[in-house]
Amino acid sequence: MTAANLGALLSPLAAAVTVGGITWTTKNRVIREGVIRVGTAVTVLAPCRLRMTVNLLKPSEPGGGDEGAYEPDDIPPVPLQPRVAPGTYRAILEAFAAECFIAIGDDFTWREP
Repeated sequence: MTAANLGALLSPLAAAVTVGGITWTTKNRVIREGVIRVGTAVTVLAPCRLRMTVNLLKPSEPGGGDEGAYEPDDIPPVPLQPRVAPGTYRAILEAFAAECFIAIGDDFTWREP
């Protein structure tokens, strides 16, 4: 995929919308991965997916990720504690999807990881 193709895919031109709800899988004892199908107006593309990885850290285990990774400006903070408030991960997902011009579909269902 070229940079121009990727740019078009991550723009309003793609008319990207989530399809259905999020499905969580367990990668190991602390990692959960959520996957949401995404449909676009770009008919030559196979169905797309939006992935979200959650690391269920313990308070004594700071870090644990790629600290150089891109983060949107409008995501809510996630305090380092045993429990993250319900709805926080959904807010993060919605903020990131919005930055990628992916609309949340009417049939979207959320489950906490």
